[in-house]
Amino acid sequence: MIDIIYPFDDSGRVVDIFREEAACMALKGFNILPSAELATHPFMFRGYMMRRREDYPESTLGVNNYDAYRKTLLISEYLHCISDCTFPTFMVPRLECEEVEAQVKSRGWNRAFIKQDAKSLFALGETTSVWPDTSIKEMAEIYREWKLCGPFAVRKFIDDPQIFYDEQRYWVLKGVAYHPSGVVPDFVKEAAWKVWLFSNSSYFTVDVAGSFVVEVNPGESSDRGGDNSPDFLAEVFVKSFLKE
Repeated sequence: MIDIIYPFDDSGRVVDIFREEAACMALKGFNILPSAELATHPFMFRGYMMRRREDYPESTLGVNNYDAYRKTLLISEYLHCISDCTFPTFMVPRLECEEVEAQVKSRGWNRAFIKQDAKSLFALGETTSVWPDTSIKEMAEIYREWKLCGPFAVRKFIDDPQIFYDEQRYWVLKGVAYHPSGVVPDFVKEAAWKVWLFSNSSYFTVDVAGSFVVEVNPGESSDRGGDNSPDFLAEVFVKSFLKE
């Protein structure tokens, strides 16, 4: 038996965005709980991003731990695992306008996508994380307001919107990448394997656009993504965690 911890609302139900998924998991044999404190079996967590170690439901029963979570959350941690199949990227400790712009220009890039270690500004607009569409100073001010500090990833901007419209999310469970099409490109398998060996995370996601790995995210706080239906996700979780 495996327990899965989901966030519950005040009415005692799994919150809406995870409700259908949790129902499928329960039908497949997982035990659904609102808190790690109630777990009596090995447990997994599905919910929201956790930035602090104390927010992570640590326990000897946890399938993952905070260190594994962190290594799939922060691009500064996992970048070396995907460097041969992602966009050209360099890290800076802080957003200093002159320094960042000089480094971007020295590489011959006309535009750059800039994100904090775990979070971009994309939710505020498609070009809010893109320099020079948005100035380094403005980005830095937003991150200060959000109380998020460096490091920051500065990435070559790929001016091909179509590949991002077709972005795919692969779920990686115990080092094996899954997609509902049944097709997993070799470069995705290799990247997934490297991240798994590095992080020791039992579940995380790899986002792919065209022939590029865009980023990695923890399985704890990833949404299902793209074509991954609740039933598909439940099936691959069963295969990886219940049929051992």
